Amino acid sequence: MSYTDALTRVIEEVVAPGAAEVDALAVFPQRQIDALSEAGLLALTVPAELGGGGAELRAAAHVVGELGAACGSTAMIVTMHYSATAALAAAGATEALTAIAAGRHLSTLAFSESGSRSHFWAPLGSARAAGDDVLLDARKSWVTSAWHADSYVWSSRPLTADGPMTLWLVPGDAVGLAVTGTFDGLGLRGNASAPMIADGVRVPTSAMLGADGGGLDLALAAVLPVFLICSAAMSSGLMRRLAEATAAHLQSTRLEHLGQTLAQQAQPRAQLARLHIEADRTRALVDDTISAVEQGRADAQLLVLEIKAAAGEAAADAADLALRACGGAAFRKESVVERLFRDSRAARVMAPTTDALYDFVGRALCGLPLLGDAA
Repeated sequence: MSYTDALTRVIEEVVAPGAAEVDALAVFPQRQIDALSEAGLLALTVPAELGGGGAELRAAAHVVGELGAACGSTAMIVTMHYSATAALAAAGATEALTAIAAGRHLSTLAFSESGSRSHFWAPLGSARAAGDDVLLDARKSWVTSAWHADSYVWSSRPLTADGPMTLWLVPGDAVGLAVTGTFDGLGLRGNASAPMIADGVRVPTSAMLGADGGGLDLALAAVLPVFLICSAAMSSGLMRRLAEATAAHLQSTRLEHLGQTLAQQAQPRAQLARLHIEADRTRALVDDTISAVEQGRADAQLLVLEIKAAAGEAAADAADLALRACGGAAFRKESVVERLFRDSRAARVMAPTTDALYDFVGRALCGLPLLGDAA
């Protein structure tokens, strides 16, 4: 069975039927993640020689986009897992990658910290030597899949080297690791993005991913493109679902006093048209960005920096259009438009935020260092 067939089956049988409950109860979609793992979809981007699917970024974005149309929480969890997997692959963490390939491992990123918030490139957590081991101390502000992940790609200040960041592979059951809150968010309510602390978490020196002090380079080269493009694909999938749901509502809802459906009214039709155009435009931009990366085009870096901001803002605007076109019915909790409206807001404030990405793009266009003096 192809990965696309497996994905369709899992979404139809498990992800889509459970999406409303995941949102309403703010519960982690464990059954959905297990089904994706059993279907080999969490192992999709693990190198084939380690037992994974050996797929590239385009396949990962397709998976997340389809999930984004069905359940935003599940899509976010998988986005973070694919981003962490990219770090593990770049660093050659074969043991963790083999576990992912075997369908028994979910990973995620643990970058954002309480003291530096969405400035993921400036960790404040420390790493200190303890014999042959390292002790990690930190207060992470947002960790997707907190307490559900089997491992965390964890950032800290360097152990001894110069540089802004070092990355570590931290087991999910490490002593001294704790989740210090719950997630009761506006949208993506089941993705378990909770604060975590590390209090003297002991890991071997071999848990270092890449070079000491080289974590930011690894994050920018391997992790950030996957995260930004998959996040954009998630927004694109959400927009497609919004367009479908809005069209269905306009065709099925009647103004009995006029003997017409909403589809026969010019204003909601125009709002649907604008929504659909934005969905198609965003899908095309995501596709072109992936093509630029695949082909090594000169504009690839700029498009990667643009894509999450572009897609996230387009999704928020599309959700506004859907709400207006569908009217009061879309304001009710039982409406899929209401859920997608809330989910669409997350991209704006998820690190790197839209405003941070605007600054990155502006810096790139002006020939300035991406992070200025921050790193």
